[in-house]
Amino acid sequence: GKVRASIGPGPIHDRPAVLIGGPHPTNYHHWLLEILSRFWVFYEYEEYRYCPLILPPRVHPFQSESLHRFLRETPSSMIEHSGEFPSRFKRLVFPTFLANGGHSRRQLEFLRAHLMGHPALGSPERVYISREDSRNGRRLGNEGALVERLEKLGFVKVLLSTLPQAQQVGLFARAKIIVGVQGAGMVNHIFAPEEANVIELHPRSYTNRAHFFTTNALDQTYQFVICDEDLMGTLIAPIERVIRCVERGA
Repeated sequence: GKVRASIGPGPIHDRPAVLIGGPHPTNYHHWLLEILSRFWVFYEYEEYRYCPLILPPRVHPFQSESLHRFLRETPSSMIEHSGEFPSRFKRLVFPTFLANGGHSRRQLEFLRAHLMGHPALGSPERVYISREDSRNGRRLGNEGALVERLEKLGFVKVLLSTLPQAQQVGLFARAKIIVGVQGAGMVNHIFAPEEANVIELHPRSYTNRAHFFTTNALDQTYQFVICDEDLMGTLIAPIERVIRCVERGA
C-alpha cells in the first residue's frame, strides 16, 4: 500500500526521491497536463519506480481518482507536501514536461493511454460544457438561448463538476463537436477522437491559447468565438456565430 509520511523534519536519505509538481495542481487542466503527465519518468527509468514520490496535496476527488490509475503501476511510497517537505534527500528528481514549450502529442497520448478505458456506450457525439455552477466566473448570461439552439442540433449539455473523473473521460470518447466557454473542463477534448472539432468561447478581455495548442497536437480542429461581457463579467455569446462554427465543423 501507499504510505503518507508525517510532516516534520527528518533524516537525510541517501536514495533519491521524485518530486511531481507544477503550478495550480488543484485545477483540473493543470493537474492532468502538468502533474500526471510527469509520471512518464517511472516508465522510462526503472531505477526510480521504488523511490519516494513527493506530490502536492489532493483536495478534489478528481485528483485521487486519476492518481490511482498511475499509482497502481508505481510501487512508490507517497509523500504529500504543502510547501514544506517532511524529509530531506541528497538527490531530488524533478521530471520535465514531455514537450518543448509545454505540450506535445507524446504527452497527450501518454495521458490517453493511462486514463482512457473503453468508450462509454451511448456517449454523445456533440457536447456542450456548461459553466453555470462555476465559482470562477466566465458564465454565459444567454446560455439558455444558446443551449436551446444547440440541443436542436443534437448537443447534450453537461456539468462536469458533477461527474467522476473516469466518467468525464468516457463522456468525450466519442465526441465529434465540443462547445464551451474557456475553462479547465475543456481539457477533456484530449480524450476525444482526432476528427473532433473544438469550439471555445472566450471573453473579449482575456484569451487563452492552451486548448489551441493541444487540439493541434492531436490533429483536432479548433475554432474560437469572442464574447462580450457585462459589468459583472458575465459573458454574452454571439449565438449565430457559434452556430456557424458548429455547421462549419460538422
